[in-house]
Amino acid sequence: MDAIILKPVVEIAKSGAKSIDPARDLCGFVARVLGTVPEDVVGIVAGDPMRQVRTRNCIRLAHRTGEILAGRGVKETVALSATIALPLLAAAQDEGREEMQEMWARMLANAMSPAKAETMRLEFVDALRRLHPRDTQILQKMSESTAQLGPSSRDHFAGRLKISVHAADVALHNLERVRCIKPGGPGSLSYYMTAFGHELIGACTV
Repeated sequence: MDAIILKPVVEIAKSGAKSIDPARDLCGFVARVLGTVPEDVVGIVAGDPMRQVRTRNCIRLAHRTGEILAGRGVKETVALSATIALPLLAAAQDEGREEMQEMWARMLANAMSPAKAETMRLEFVDALRRLHPRDTQILQKMSESTAQLGPSSRDHFAGRLKISVHAADVALHNLERVRCIKPGGPGSLSYYMTAFGHELIGACTV
């Protein structure tokens, strides 16, 4: 199977053509993800009042996923289990924030790559769906730290990301809620990444 997502999808994404129903062309993309075309494939992206928004998001996902796979030289992709593919596509189609769209495209590309497909878990989809771009920034920076307990207090990240202390606190608590980080100890303002947090970042890294 060619590593580039179907040409019609990419062309529609680039031109913004309105004369063609892009949902039809997305059938090819979904077929590649699943290895088959379910009867209600259009319903995945178009069966509701948010059709245009969700379809546009899926086109961007298809385009970016294709770019990542092509950049890696992946020519043969792995068909995902519907158990993972459908929740992933459903979550990604509702995401309009550029930073999070990139995370979904990376996760999907990794799940479709033979070298990384076995590391993909349904829990990663649920966790990423609950994260804010600010949360992923903090998690990424923590993953780059070589220390087990790095300087990861709310004050540190507030200064590093140029956000309020309260915003940093909310992000850290949300990351803890989805099991990506843990506090260094009772009452500690320092956090360390859990095994789940490391694996989640790995699933979203090109």
